[in-house]
Amino acid sequence: MRNFIEILFSKAKGKNNAVIYKGISYSYDKLYKDVIQYSLSIGSRVESNNGQKIGFMFDKSYNSLCILLAIMHSGNTYVPLNKKTPKNRLINILKNYGIENIISDENFIIERVNIINLNDLKNSNNIICSYKKSEGDYAYIIFTSGSTGLPKAVGISYFNLQCFLDSMKEVVDINEDDRVSFYADYFFDFSIAEIFLTIGNSACLVIPDNFEKRNPLKFVEENEITIWMSVPSYVNYCMELNKIKKYILNNVRITIFCGEGLPVQLARSWLNIVPNSKVYNAYGPTEATVFSTVYLFDLDIDYETYLLPIGTDLKNIKSKITLTDEKGIGELFLSGGQVFSGYLLDECIDEWYGTGDMVYKDKYGNYNFVCRNDFQIKRNGYRIDINEIKSIIKNSLNNIELEIVDLDLDDVKKIIFIIDNKIDVLVVKNIIDDKLESYMKPDNILVLDRFPLNQNGKLDYSSLKIIAKEILST
Repeated sequence: MRNFIEILFSKAKGKNNAVIYKGISYSYDKLYKDVIQYSLSIGSRVESNNGQKIGFMFDKSYNSLCILLAIMHSGNTYVPLNKKTPKNRLINILKNYGIENIISDENFIIERVNIINLNDLKNSNNIICSYKKSEGDYAYIIFTSGSTGLPKAVGISYFNLQCFLDSMKEVVDINEDDRVSFYADYFFDFSIAEIFLTIGNSACLVIPDNFEKRNPLKFVEENEITIWMSVPSYVNYCMELNKIKKYILNNVRITIFCGEGLPVQLARSWLNIVPNSKVYNAYGPTEATVFSTVYLFDLDIDYETYLLPIGTDLKNIKSKITLTDEKGIGELFLSGGQVFSGYLLDECIDEWYGTGDMVYKDKYGNYNFVCRNDFQIKRNGYRIDINEIKSIIKNSLNNIELEIVDLDLDDVKKIIFIIDNKIDVLVVKNIIDDKLESYMKPDNILVLDRFPLNQNGKLDYSSLKIIAKEILST
C-alpha cells in the first residue's frame, strides 16, 4: 500500500519545478528522489522505524524540506522544534513527550537523545524500511502554549491532513503554473498550508533565504510569486517597505491571511500592491489542521466592523456556537475530519473542540471574531473585557494600531493603552472620553514607534507588557 507521501507525489508532474531555493530549481522528480534517499537513511538510523516522533530542527531550505517529507515517508512523525528554545525547556519537552531522535543541520548534545546530523544522513547506507499506515498515525506534532508551563502537543493525523487538503481544493484553485511563497517557520502550522497545498497541486514552492526575507515585496516581484500566504502583521512591514519603493505586484492572484484578525483597511491597502489578487481571510486553531473557516474579501462591501469576518466552515469542518449572550456572541466549537483527537498526555476530546474564541454570526451567515474568552480582567469590582475596549476604539479609528495590557503596579490593577506614533494622542483621548465607560478608561497611554513581534510575525504580547512596565517604572 502506498503511503501519504507516495500518493501525494504520484499526482505531480515530474518535470515541473517543485522547489526554487537560492535561484536553483528542483523538479518533482528530483525532489521525490531525494526524499526517498533521505527516507532510507532515516530508516537506517532510527530504531523501531514506525511511528516514532522525530524532532526536526531546521531553518527553511531545500534539504530541510526533503528531510521533513522523508520523515513522513519513512512512517514516522515529524515534530518541528525551534532552534531558539532554551535548552532546559527543550530537554523538558523531549523527556515528557518521548522524543528520542532529533534531525538537525547543527551539532549539539542532549543526554539520551539521538542527534542525527544532516551530513550523516547524506552518507548513510541504505536500508529499506517497512511502513505500516493506520488511520491513527500522526503526520506531525506541533506545540502550542500550555497553562502548566509545558507546551501542549497537538498531533495531527494523516486523515486530518488529507481532510484539510480536500477542503481547500474547494476554496482556492492552485495549479501547476503557480509559484507559492514559503515564509512561515516549520514550527508554525501555517507552513503546513504552504508546503502541502503547493505539492498537492503540482505548484512550485519558492523558499526565501535570510537575505530575501528582508524585503518580501522584492522577493515576490523577482520570483514572480502568484500565491502569497502570511499573517496580517507582516503586511504592515510590507507597507513600510512600499514607502521606500513603490511595488505593483500584478502576478499575485491569491492571498491567504491567517493567524490574526485581518483589519478591513489592511486588506484594502494590500490590494493597492496586489491589484489582481483575491484576498482570503482564513481562521483556524492548530487543533483543527491550519484553517477551519475562510472568508473572501469583497472590495465593494462597506464593512461596518474593524476586522473582516472569518467566514464559513470548510467542507470537512462542522461548527456551532454555545452559550450565546443577548447579542448572539458565544464560544466557537469545531468538529469534523480536520479536528484532532486530543492533546498528547491528555484525554481525548469528545466530538466537539472548544476553541476559546468568542464569535457571532452576521446576517450573511459569516462568523465574526470578537475576542478570546479568557481576556478579561477585574478592576474596582467591574469585570472588563480588554478586547471589547479594543473593538470600540478601533471601530472609531480604523487606522490605529492599539493594544491594551493590564499591569499590577504597586498592587494596583492598571489598564494601559499602547498606540503607534501615527495617531494623535489627543484624538484617542477624545474617543475614550466619548465612547468608554469610566471603569474602562486607561490609567496611561503609551506611544511606541513599533510593536514587538514574535518569531511567527505575530504580536509578542509578553514583550509588550515588559516594555510598558519598564516605561512606567522610570
